[in-house]
Amino acid sequence: MRKALSAVLLVLISFVSGCAGPNGFLAPSSEPDRSHRVFTKQGSGETVLYLSGEDWYGLINLEGFTDIDLGLDSIDQFLWRGGPRNVNIKIFAEETSSCKDSNSCLKRFHEQMPYRRTTPVEMKEIHGKKVMIHSSNGRKYVDYCPYYKGYSFNFRFSMKEGMDERAIAGILDSIAFIDSGSVKVQLAKIFNVYDKKIQIGVPDTWKPHYKMELFGIPAIVFTPQEGDGFNVYLSPYWGVKRSSVSEDEVVNLARKKMARWADRSSTELSLQVIREKNVTMAYFDAMDSHYHQEDSGEYPFLKQGCVMLDGYVFSFTILYRESGRADAQTGIDAIAHAKILDAGSVPILTLP
Repeated sequence: MRKALSAVLLVLISFVSGCAGPNGFLAPSSEPDRSHRVFTKQGSGETVLYLSGEDWYGLINLEGFTDIDLGLDSIDQFLWRGGPRNVNIKIFAEETSSCKDSNSCLKRFHEQMPYRRTTPVEMKEIHGKKVMIHSSNGRKYVDYCPYYKGYSFNFRFSMKEGMDERAIAGILDSIAFIDSGSVKVQLAKIFNVYDKKIQIGVPDTWKPHYKMELFGIPAIVFTPQEGDGFNVYLSPYWGVKRSSVSEDEVVNLARKKMARWADRSSTELSLQVIREKNVTMAYFDAMDSHYHQEDSGEYPFLKQGCVMLDGYVFSFTILYRESGRADAQTGIDAIAHAKILDAGSVPILTLP
């Protein structure tokens, strides 16, 4: 039996000198009180409507609309936004067993409508979509109520009373429902850290974990879907918050980590430094001279270092085999391009 420390143990001990402890700095992102989630689709900028736990999502193009910060009407509401020409929209979705199609959803909503209105309710079609129209207090309301997989949706538009309702035809045309588990997969890559969130764009095939490792050190860990070609560890420094260290200090932190491997690496160590807008990363590659192929759970190679993202400092280690060499570089790229988000911001997701 070898007396030398295993590479995995050495990695974990290296976290002790400066990573977040079990004080709530790091945790999986979760919003148990908000099942109705709103995101932005990368590229198109469309608004994504997601109901937690589902393997599908809704899409709508609300270009030019911004949030109206007056609170939401109910827990079944996604958003309230205002747009060009004084057109506003509220979007709701309610789980239902009484509706089976758009017609039954419209009927159900009509029965629940407030009685205070200045015009009768009209049923019309806009580009083949049946809508319900009425006016109240100088505003015209247009309700589109599609049904999808057990949910009754209500896209409620309001506009000036004399405005032609066909002005929203393009928005109605953009509404779609997509069968895909991509949102659920990508949400698993968003973690709470300090008073922010970190979004890490690793491949969808990677399995994310949140672990309390040796000495109670919390870490985000990514592993392959199958096999053991690599392990990626990422953990924030204990108490190091925004702007409390300089870029040069981050590089020096990585240099100190590299010094611990000076007598152990069978390859020459060299610090690689990346400096981009809002990102400073420094890391090194090492080959473990103590590695023996017959020792399960051991890895011959690692990439280790530190990164500062928008003023927040993290330590990372990537252990890998020859079969995981390309994945190790993918991990470096994903960490370097991770995004720090405000707690209430709308994440951008890459979706089909």
